[in-house]
Amino acid sequence: MNVQERFYEKLLAEYNGFLDKLRDMQPQEIIDRAYEKVIKEEILSCFENSNYLSDEKALLFYAQNVDLDDLYNNYMKMDVSIMEIVEGCNDYFAEKLNALPGQEIEGGNVQGYNITRAILFDNDRGFALAHNPNAASPYVTWQFTNESGSLDYYWGKYYSDESNALANFAERVADYTATYSVKEVPMSVPEVQASQENYRTYSADLCNPEEQQYPLLEVFSAANDADAVRQANELCDGKDGVYLLELHEVDDNYNVIRDVNLRTHDPDIRRFMDVDIIGFLGQIADKTIVHHPKDFKIDTDEFWKIAVSDNRDKNLMWHVSQWGTHLMAEREVFIRDTADFNTWCNYYSTEPTMLGYVIEITGYTNDSIVGNVYETGDYAAHVGYVRETALVLDSVSLSYNDDWGINAGKTITVPRYEYDNDRHRLMSESGNVSAITYHPSESLKTMDELLRLEQAHRMAMPVGDTREYITMLDEKMAKIRENYEVPETKKPVKPANPTQQPKKQSFDEILKEAQAKADAINAKNALNKGPQSISKNKNNIEIGE
Repeated sequence: MNVQERFYEKLLAEYNGFLDKLRDMQPQEIIDRAYEKVIKEEILSCFENSNYLSDEKALLFYAQNVDLDDLYNNYMKMDVSIMEIVEGCNDYFAEKLNALPGQEIEGGNVQGYNITRAILFDNDRGFALAHNPNAASPYVTWQFTNESGSLDYYWGKYYSDESNALANFAERVADYTATYSVKEVPMSVPEVQASQENYRTYSADLCNPEEQQYPLLEVFSAANDADAVRQANELCDGKDGVYLLELHEVDDNYNVIRDVNLRTHDPDIRRFMDVDIIGFLGQIADKTIVHHPKDFKIDTDEFWKIAVSDNRDKNLMWHVSQWGTHLMAEREVFIRDTADFNTWCNYYSTEPTMLGYVIEITGYTNDSIVGNVYETGDYAAHVGYVRETALVLDSVSLSYNDDWGINAGKTITVPRYEYDNDRHRLMSESGNVSAITYHPSESLKTMDELLRLEQAHRMAMPVGDTREYITMLDEKMAKIRENYEVPETKKPVKPANPTQQPKKQSFDEILKEAQAKADAINAKNALNKGPQSISKNKNNIEIGE
C-alpha cells in the first residue's frame, strides 16, 4: 500500500467514525449535519484515485496529521471548490505541512540500520526511522523506550520503499500523539547511540509441542533485550507449532548469565495452561463485575457453542470490568473498524477495573471447557498496541440464507467502502445475512503472520498459578475501589403523561428531510462556487447507513 492509499484509508476511517456518530444522533441533529455528510463524501471521492496526489504531497498530509475535518472546515471557509483546496494544499495547510515530525539524527546504529530521524516524547517513549542500503528491506521504523539514556527498540516495521517508511513513521507518531496526548522533548545523538555500545549474546529455547521436541536451541547476538526478543520471535515466525519458551543472556562459553524477561513492558503478566475456562473466568468475573452480572452467563453459552463447533479458529479475546464483559474473536480484534476492534479499543478502555485476556479453547468434556488463558497486561497500553498493529479492513464477505432475496444462497464479497455506504441494501434488501467475514489488507503483513507472532509472544510469558492469581485479583480490586467510587446506574425518568407523547418520526422521514435540506444547500453553494465545485451526492448514499 503506497502513501496515497494510506492517506485515503485514513480519511475513510475518519469518515466511518463520523457515520458512527451520526447514527447515534437525534433526528434534528442528523438533519443539521446532512450537508457535512455530503461534502465529506465528495472529499473522499477526490482521494479515491490513488494517483491523485504526488507521493511528496500525500506524505506532507500524513506527516502533520491533516484529517477529514481539516479539509471540510477549510472548504467551508474558502470560496473555492474542494478540488482547488486539495490541489492547493501547500497554501491552505502551510502552517501544518512544515516537515516530518521529530529531528534528523546522525550516527546512531541499530542492527546495522543507521538512524536518520527520531522523536522522543515526555513519557520516555519515541519512534525512530532508520536505513540500511544492504538489507533486503532497507528501511525500518521502530518504537523505542528511553531508560536512563539507553534506548531499547522494538516493534520494527520494515519496508523496501522509502516513501512507505516515511509515511509509516509519520502515521505512528500521529497515532501515538493522539492516543496518549504526549509532547515532543529534545533528543541528543548520544541517547540514540548509548544502547548500541555492546552487543550481547542470547540463546533462545524453542519448543514444538506437536512433536514434543524440546529444546530447539538458537544462539544469536543483539544490542539489547528488546532486539533479542524481536529476533527470537522471528525465529519462531513461519514455523508451524514452534514457539519461544525462554530467552537467556549467555557468556562467551554459552553459560547462562541471567534469564531475560521477555515482556519488558509488563513483567508480571502470566499465561495459564490447560485450565477450566468457565471456572477460571467465572471467578475473575465474580471479583470484577458490579453492573450487568448476567453478561458472563451469555459468555458461557457462547463458549460452549464455539467449543463444540467445527470451526478450527477458537482463539478469542475477552475483557471484563465493573461494567460487565464482552467476548470477541481474536482475528477480528486485529482488523481495524470491525465491531470487535471497536469494542476492544473503545469500550471503557481507560476504566481502572478493565482486564483483558486472550483465550484458546483446546477441548471440552461433559461438564467443562479446557484451554489456555493469557493476560494482556495494562489494558490501555494493550489498546494502543492493537490500534498500531491491527490490519486495515479491505473487504467484507456476506453469506445469505436461501429463503429469499436476490442473493439467496450466495456468498458475495464487496469492498469495504461499498459495505459501509450501501449497507441498507446489502443487509436488508438482498436477503437474510447468516454470516459476515471480514478480510484485511495483507499488502504489508498477512493475518496468519500477525496471529503467529501474537502466539509466539504469549508462549514467551511465564506460567501462572490460577489460585494465586485470583487471590491477587481480589486484593487488586479492593485497592482500586478504595480510591474509586463506583457510579450508580441512573433510573430512567418516566414522562409526566405517557399517553400524550408526540408521534415519533420514522427514520425514512428523517432521511428524506435531511437529504432535501442537503440538496438545497448544495445547489445554493454550487451557484456561488461554479459548476465544478460539488457534484450532487453521486453515490446516493443514505444518511446514517
